[in-house]
Amino acid sequence: GRGRGRGVGRGRGTDKHQHDSLEDVPWKCLLGFRKLEELQGKDANAILLTFDRYKTALKKALDQTTIKGNKDVNMLMLLVRCLAKCCECESLPQQVIDIFTIVESSNFLHQFIEFVNGLVESAPPRVQLQNRGILRDIFTILTKMKSLLPKSRITIQGILSYIDTSINVIKSDTTIIDDDMWDMYEELMNREETTRQKRSHFKDQMAEMRMDDFREYPVFPTTEEVQSETLTKLRHNKTFGGYDNLDHYLDIQYRLLREDFIAPLREGMHRIRWEQSKHLIYGSLVCLSPDNFKTVWFATVANRDLKNIRKGLIDIKFEKDYEEVSTIPPDTVFVMAETPAYFEAYRHVLYGLQHVHEGDLPFEKYIVKCLPNVEKPAYLQRSPDANFDLRPLVDDDIRLDDRKQDEPTNPYPFSEKSKDARNINVTDQTSWPPPELLHLDISQLRALETALSKELAVIQGPPGTGKTYIGHKIIKSLLHNRHI
Repeated sequence: GRGRGRGVGRGRGTDKHQHDSLEDVPWKCLLGFRKLEELQGKDANAILLTFDRYKTALKKALDQTTIKGNKDVNMLMLLVRCLAKCCECESLPQQVIDIFTIVESSNFLHQFIEFVNGLVESAPPRVQLQNRGILRDIFTILTKMKSLLPKSRITIQGILSYIDTSINVIKSDTTIIDDDMWDMYEELMNREETTRQKRSHFKDQMAEMRMDDFREYPVFPTTEEVQSETLTKLRHNKTFGGYDNLDHYLDIQYRLLREDFIAPLREGMHRIRWEQSKHLIYGSLVCLSPDNFKTVWFATVANRDLKNIRKGLIDIKFEKDYEEVSTIPPDTVFVMAETPAYFEAYRHVLYGLQHVHEGDLPFEKYIVKCLPNVEKPAYLQRSPDANFDLRPLVDDDIRLDDRKQDEPTNPYPFSEKSKDARNINVTDQTSWPPPELLHLDISQLRALETALSKELAVIQGPPGTGKTYIGHKIIKSLLHNRHI
């Protein structure tokens, strides 16, 4: 039994620190100051998985955070730092949503208000530098929440309305908030045009002025031109009348001729529409080689995020040779090849075939030994005189219901014409009604008859001949007569 004392020798005793589940462990033991201090130095995935494992402790930690002294401020900064790093994780999207749902429902966000409003008071430069980091992390968390949880926008707007005055004071009186942070804040506030947009618009205007003169327009394409899907620097050719002057003529021809060689390059870079493409989908097999395929490693695509794949980033999983893979230097450059066949579909069939043994394969005598005489189903071998009630195939508007099946009286309002399909010996062709009564043609009737009277049937035909329709009739017949 469970004693209150410690175990003796090498046996497993029960001490005061043991708990039946994580729910019973005090949250400070799991996500206290020291644990968070250690956690903040790890990568985003490790932090996220730790938070996901200790969700209950995280909720308690978020709810019990207060701002009453330096210790509380430091605890807040650690939580904010770890949560901000979770925003970087793109390979575990569901866990990110789960964690920030907890953040939204906690009292933690309201601590931001108290903390930010407290920054209005003067602070030494060292503290100001720390505050710049926590403010950036706060804006990062709010931005992530806004994109992941649309309903959180109201909560975020409420928080920002309380700190807006303080943020503007901090922006004007200190160096804590830089331009990038101010842009993040402006976007969170949904203002019409952020500072970044204004700066970008100004740069575009300057570039436009420089490129007005075709003689200063570079021959080589710019990165923006080959990445963009819109053509902004072309001039319409004249289709009627003359040109204004020589420069007008040269300007138009220069731009059109230049676009003539850039267009194929642009189209080549956008060939692949990843939304519809079957390239690098989950489970695809890829081959990696650092030496022109003299040595190779095989892996499968583990995650395919459209946002990342457009940047050339995918997650892959090595299927074996873990020890050998772990010795690969991190700066190794690989060439990657992808098989056009979808490996994931083959993988499970191949594994399944490996685990089939004698006596495991259904219908082995027909598939392997090719015996020509197919027997009756087991239920007809047990009850050779059993008759099927096929009235649901005549009155096909009637929906079968489990609750009516066991009623002693007639549970369904079958029509008078359906009575000819009530007692059918499916193994006797002369017992079957005409195909028109069952809404079938003669070949469909033979398919239904074979499926109900044989333990194995193959029904084939070109598209549009009613294979799915017959399948529905078969299932309906079996369900209504399952007592047989």
